Amino acid sequence: VTQSEDHLDVGQVAKILRTGQRRLFAFLRNEGLLMATNIPYQLYLNRGLFRVVETPFTDATGRERISIKPVVTQKGMVFIQGLQDRLALYQESAAGC
Repeated sequence: VTQSEDHLDVGQVAKILRTGQRRLFAFLRNEGLLMATNIPYQLYLNRGLFRVVETPFTDATGRERISIKPVVTQKGMVFIQGLQDRLALYQESAAGC
């Protein structure tokens, strides 16, 4: 799944939109698309804007864990690009702090 061409990670989307990854995550949380844990709300998963990629890994104690990473679909990219004016305002207000 992570090698698929039909989605981008949030860092890639941030580069395309010429902003930072942390700022984009904050903006998406502020817009109500992501939870505080940066996982998309079910509504936006159902709409096909995001996907969640689960990757198993072994932690330092040897326990099996799962890493959960949100990715943006092409449809989600178009949706987020539609919010670009609000993102620009968000960036300006964040820079003023």
